[in-house]
Amino acid sequence: MRSRLLQFSPVPVLWTILLLALCLGAPGAALRAEQRELKGDTTEKLDAVLLLDTSGSMLQTDPNKLRNEGAKLFIESLKPGDRLAVVEFSSDAKVVRPLAEIGADESSQIVDQINNLKTEGIYTDISSGVKLAHRVLSENARDEARRVVILLSDGKMDPNPALGLSQALTKDLLESVLPEMKSENIRIHTLYFSELADKELLSEVASMTEGLNFFTPTSDQIHESYTSLFLAVKKPQIVPLTSKGMHLDESVQEATFYINRDAASDITLVAPDGALITSATHDENIRWFRSQKFDVVTLLHPRFGDWQIQGLASQDSFATVLTNLKLVSDWSNTIFAGNPTLLQARLYDDQKPVVLPEMTGAAQYAFQISPTDRISEPLIRDFMADDGEHGDKIARDGIFSAEVKLDEPGEYKLTLLLKAPTFERTQQIPFRVKPRIVTLEVQNATDEHGEVEAAAEGDQEHAAPKNFIVTLSPEVTGYSKVNVKLMAIDAERTRFGLPLTKLGDKGYVFRASANALPKEGEYRIQAFLTADSKKKQLKEESNLIEFHHTPSGAPVHTEIVTVEEVKPPKEMPWWPFALLLLLIDGGIGFALVQVLQKSQVQMSFSLPEFGSLDGFEREIEELRGRAALVEIDLNELLQAKERIKKDEPAPAAEAQSQPAPAPTENAAPPEEPPAVPADESTAEGAEPGQNDAEGSAES
Repeated sequence: MRSRLLQFSPVPVLWTILLLALCLGAPGAALRAEQRELKGDTTEKLDAVLLLDTSGSMLQTDPNKLRNEGAKLFIESLKPGDRLAVVEFSSDAKVVRPLAEIGADESSQIVDQINNLKTEGIYTDISSGVKLAHRVLSENARDEARRVVILLSDGKMDPNPALGLSQALTKDLLESVLPEMKSENIRIHTLYFSELADKELLSEVASMTEGLNFFTPTSDQIHESYTSLFLAVKKPQIVPLTSKGMHLDESVQEATFYINRDAASDITLVAPDGALITSATHDENIRWFRSQKFDVVTLLHPRFGDWQIQGLASQDSFATVLTNLKLVSDWSNTIFAGNPTLLQARLYDDQKPVVLPEMTGAAQYAFQISPTDRISEPLIRDFMADDGEHGDKIARDGIFSAEVKLDEPGEYKLTLLLKAPTFERTQQIPFRVKPRIVTLEVQNATDEHGEVEAAAEGDQEHAAPKNFIVTLSPEVTGYSKVNVKLMAIDAERTRFGLPLTKLGDKGYVFRASANALPKEGEYRIQAFLTADSKKKQLKEESNLIEFHHTPSGAPVHTEIVTVEEVKPPKEMPWWPFALLLLLIDGGIGFALVQVLQKSQVQMSFSLPEFGSLDGFEREIEELRGRAALVEIDLNELLQAKERIKKDEPAPAAEAQSQPAPAPTENAAPPEEPPAVPADESTAEGAEPGQNDAEGSAES
């Protein structure tokens, strides 16, 4: 169908369209920018380096080479398109296998290579191994692949003295090599299983590259660390394996079972039709890998329905599934304590996100967070929302969100659940909560010999003098222009900048005397950090401390302390902005009319002929029909939440087996002291040099 001929002048029309697009499209763009984009990272390829310690001490800490069992498990988890390299290190580092894809029948050859590594090195040079792994990944980089290093060691940095001292090599590793790897988005995950290992160094290596750190007391549990590492790196779609079995829906194209077992036990899979599958079963669609501690079984085109597992010894077993319908989240492997973090998840159909508003009401998203470095019930159990509230930015866009805040550093596991009428999807993601980048604490003041100072003689009613200690995380390594400020606000909302003194050579610790406060009374104390790097600016604030100051000892007489009255910001009237917007819209409309009236050149536009939408409408109706087939059968997690909402007590049998439920949405959160506003960390309109006058310290 042809449109009528319209008389337009082409150039003014193009400018008009551009102006309208800018004016009308900008608000929509701003709205879309509020919701963080969520992509299907489960489809990303992986480039991994297994970095293995082959020093002689491994013969004592792992005589049966059980560490290699874990490496085999990781190799079995790799998929087509992933690449693997193997690097060994002791006195120096050497490439055992270059970075390359693993062929269909090549995994057993790589396992043989690892088994044949000789553990006879005299020294342990972790730095040389990390540097070589970095070079292997950098020289063969792929834009579409995530790059990781898996570092396994049982010892400390103990290099050959002829190549450098341990302290010098460690400093170079922490201050030069690791910041460069982090800037290239290369993560190092560390695994160690001996009390003799340098836990602090290996933990810091992982932390500085936003990797994870795993420790097991003995080598016979190292495969469990590799399992957690696999879940963190690949983020697969999983189905937990329990004594009740598991359900596979029709969309599952491939299922891989990761089953922990006792050394002498045998595993049998029971298919939905009752058929028994064992390691002795011969079938071209079955691949079975058996080790001392676990079995890995892959089924191609498995029967859909309920499966049973006989001989299951651990509830930590699971199955991963290859399917077009994937649950995808953007949860990071590391977050910082005390910082609210947005958790987002959505459903993908192959490479396309499912954005069907009707599914928002038919699907339930829930999550649970449990510590893994201590025995504890789940800390958080809650729903996720797609309602434009509760941390979610845009309602009914298919992205479900929740805000998460954890105050205690440590190791945790996130379990995500999507329950739809005809299928379920689950993800388990190990992650670490790192200490705040800036922490603040109060300590007793010490003299030059490190002894705690006592209260002034004859002044028994006053306590011993106090110091405020500001500690920066090693995360600031690699940043320049590091600026730290310590601010105090009294009961009258008067702000004070307290002078800071750097302690030590690293510049990570600062001290300020409480006697710098001008008078006795109640204060809120908080530290602020700003720093720059090549790619971003870092702005962080410490925990807030409520402090009652009682002057003791000699007061701190200094001109560095300044006083500034905090005035509430004036509210700007809304009508000038409305008037300005009205004038702009009127001007654009008037200009458009003038352009249309003055146009002389004819320009014809033809409307395209659109095909039938019947096929598209049929697909939508089919999805709606599938969603209406079965009512949602909420699992234990969702049932617990619903009972709390209705104020119904849990049945006695369930109360003994269920973890403590999450607090209700209507429950009032514990009151927290108001934080010092972030914009008070710098004095606006300060004269030159006033930063020093407000208690800043630079390193």
